[in-house]
Amino acid sequence: MATNNALQDIVDLMKKPDLDAGARLEATRRLIKIYYAVDDSSLTNNANKKRILEAIGASDSSSEAQDFFIKVLDSDKDEYRKMAMWSIDGPYGVHGDVIYDKIKSLEKNGVIARGLSMATLAKANPERAIEEIKEFLKTTQDLKEFVGVGLSLPDRYQGDPNVLDVIVDRYEDFKSKPIPAEYKGYTPEGALVYPWLWKYIDAREGKRLRIALEMIKNKGVCGSDDIPRLTKKIKSTNAITREATADFLDSQIGSGNLPKEKVLPILEETRNSEHDQKLKKKLGEIIGRHKKGGRP
Repeated sequence: MATNNALQDIVDLMKKPDLDAGARLEATRRLIKIYYAVDDSSLTNNANKKRILEAIGASDSSSEAQDFFIKVLDSDKDEYRKMAMWSIDGPYGVHGDVIYDKIKSLEKNGVIARGLSMATLAKANPERAIEEIKEFLKTTQDLKEFVGVGLSLPDRYQGDPNVLDVIVDRYEDFKSKPIPAEYKGYTPEGALVYPWLWKYIDAREGKRLRIALEMIKNKGVCGSDDIPRLTKKIKSTNAITREATADFLDSQIGSGNLPKEKVLPILEETRNSEHDQKLKKKLGEIIGRHKKGGRP
């Protein structure tokens, strides 16, 4: 009980954003001392050691914190190694090239799987990691890893269409393959959360825009607030973009996500100004169908 109370006091102290560097380092030293003082003989001790890793990983970027994490990563206790990897949290916590290089070394030596290492590399040094993450996303055939690594993209890259291209470009590849039973609940569109996907849609045209709209459709995350951005897309100079947006609006009226009284005027205006006769005819068919009550 005394250890639990002491540990909680230090963990609470380290959560203070205004804690000066000296006090933070001293708190880290106390936590490291507790970590090595307790054994693995009980679930409580096990949980406390993981709390220590989480506390230091999230809040101390000192060299002593790095050295401690290197030792844990090198240990033969896989559960603590995984907790250390999960707890690495730059830029305010444990991170940096020394951590990045250690993770790469463990991966190279087969201690940790490459897919598992990607999220940790991203936290250790996002600038170094991004090209490696993109290459992994381009080549992996494992849907679960694809989704997990996609979601682990560092914040600064989540809205960057040049980074997200690689996820969108792999979508149809994964979609064409059966999903293994053990991966139930995983889908290729799951590699992007919808705010990133909408930002991507705002930035892209053509085939990639079509794929991104299909991903949004499958996620079922579209509402009236998205009509202005879709209106811009259906007025694009790119014919593929216009047709893809028309198809998407058609599907969203049909599913009830978008009210037809708001969307039909947009489709009618587009049809009236459309110079591509094939698309003009298609727009007319969509409009006519929904005026009659929906899909056949």
